[in-house]
Amino acid sequence: TPKPSSAASDVYKRQELNPLSSQAFAMLGSIYYRLGWNRMAMENWQYALELDPTNEGLKKYLIRLSR
Repeated sequence: TPKPSSAASDVYKRQELNPLSSQAFAMLGSIYYRLGWNRMAMENWQYALELDPTNEGLKKYLIRLSR
């Protein structure tokens, strides 16, 4: 399995500092999406949306990915 990029590592560190950060999970989802890891992208975006249900951008990403 490929290792996450250094950008993903930076986001992991942010999550450790603030495990309830919707933004960190959204960013991690975007990184996974760019890597082609759609399932992991969707899981992180869904969790970010649970933490911040008002994020319309995440809703659009999830709809697009589920097509």
